[in-house]
Amino acid sequence: MAEETRPGRVIGGRYRLVDELAAGGFGRVWRAWDTMLEVEVAVKEVWLHPGISGQVRDDMLRRATREARNAARLRNHPNIVTVHDVAIEDGVPWTVMQLVTGRSLHERVREQGPLKPKTAEKVARAVLKALEKAHEAGIVHRDVKPANVMLAADGEVLLTDFGIAVQQNETRLTAPGTFIGTAEYLAPERIRGREERAASDLFSLGSTLYYAVEGVSPFHRDAPDEIYGAILTEEAPVPRRAGRLAPLIERLLRKDPDRRPTATRALELLDLPPTKVVTPPQPKPKPKPPKPKPPQAPKAPPKAPPKAPPKAPPKAPPKAPPKTTPPPPAKNTQPPKPKAEEKKAESSDDTWMWLVGIAAVICGLLYVGNPGFADTVTDDLGLAGDLADASQGDCLHRGKKLRWVEVPCWSAAADRTVTTTASRSSYLIRSRLSTSSSSGTNTSPCRLYGGSAYEVQDSGSGRILCTTPKQ
Repeated sequence: MAEETRPGRVIGGRYRLVDELAAGGFGRVWRAWDTMLEVEVAVKEVWLHPGISGQVRDDMLRRATREARNAARLRNHPNIVTVHDVAIEDGVPWTVMQLVTGRSLHERVREQGPLKPKTAEKVARAVLKALEKAHEAGIVHRDVKPANVMLAADGEVLLTDFGIAVQQNETRLTAPGTFIGTAEYLAPERIRGREERAASDLFSLGSTLYYAVEGVSPFHRDAPDEIYGAILTEEAPVPRRAGRLAPLIERLLRKDPDRRPTATRALELLDLPPTKVVTPPQPKPKPKPPKPKPPQAPKAPPKAPPKAPPKAPPKAPPKAPPKTTPPPPAKNTQPPKPKAEEKKAESSDDTWMWLVGIAAVICGLLYVGNPGFADTVTDDLGLAGDLADASQGDCLHRGKKLRWVEVPCWSAAADRTVTTTASRSSYLIRSRLSTSSSSGTNTSPCRLYGGSAYEVQDSGSGRILCTTPKQ
């Protein structure tokens, strides 16, 4: 009969249990004292419930052995909890691990609230390095979640609990159509029962980082079926407190595993400098005209107070006859325009201004980036110039009319650049369209006589660099 697990019990003749640190669905973790090395360690016990079947018992024992084997391959990584030993007691493997003084990410957020973006970025970087090492060794963790991310008292961040990890060349322990792990942090493909992939760990990390900055997992629901439905069909809410981590979290939570970054690529994204998002100014909405009030029934005039008896008016002196004055000039009797029509006219003017502005921007972009459009505009402007007047650094264009034109150097029509001016009769012109030859990009002289540029062929490719304008 197996001995009861309690403080004071010695495992493997060496590790004395001190107190229980944590408990989960698969086992318990104890603080223990290594009597041989006289140091504290953590010992993980496989929790075998009395009512489980023999098949389930054998499966859990194989899983515990596999955890120790997988973790031992990663024991030298600073962001992975180190496994020191496996002690067999009553036929059950006990995993002896590095004792981490601290608490899990889940406990930290539950007790003190979400992490600040810089602290969450440190957690992301540490877990990504741990996953990068595991995936290089062909190991998929399968249970990345806040409870398995340890925040040590010395500031280190470690990934722990490879209890359900699987190596890609190992036999699957779960039956087809079933999966193990924490529901809120499962990847969509794992819910569908598909092959274990490293990308699934990255999705779980995205949900973990979302919990770290928001205080709740992105797919939290009341029932497991609702959680699975949300992960499969709904997009995660946009994180509001993630700062620079927001774009990375969005990429990690993509439904398609092929569109998620690898651990190595995610680390590269963290190292990129933050980009400034410039929001164009938005036009202020114009106030809507007030709605006309419905006509009201005329009110009855108030009753006048009773009139006093009339008094006799005093006698006034006789008035002089009024002077005759010419009538005032007639004023414009046209009714004023309604305010609604005035606002409609203003709105129409603003619309035209917006259309003209947009057209100008489009034309400018085409003139900069589209050679055909720039050629047509340049030729139609009639700015043909004499090449003899060009100076070093001037940009030229030989248009459809076979005349040299001085053009802005930022335009797509600028296909020639004057590089040297030996004299007024000799120029060296470089084509922006490089020629292919053994010596790379070539330059060729254009001899000018009376303002004409004679064609010169490159000896390497035979390509014409300068041509003679046809008169």
